[in-house]
Amino acid sequence: MFNALVPQLFWFKKVRQNLVIVFIVSILANIGMWFERFVIVAGSLYQDFVPSNWGYYKPTWVDVCTYLGTFGLFLRCSCCS
Repeated sequence: MFNALVPQLFWFKKVRQNLVIVFIVSILANIGMWFERFVIVAGSLYQDFVPSNWGYYKPTWVDVCTYLGTFGLFLRCSCCS
């Protein structure tokens, strides 16, 4: 929803000219993209093609740290440029 509906606000000139609103819309669109990627990855890890391997996906500490590290990398790159 965030990455499809929120950017539609850019159709309005007042939204495009307000830097704070542009920043908020860009952050919400980015959050929407993160959620979309999470649904794709977690959904593909949840159910394998072989029925004998079907079960629930439980992330390990490596999965969680890798996921949190991508947020840190994004914040580092976007704040310093």
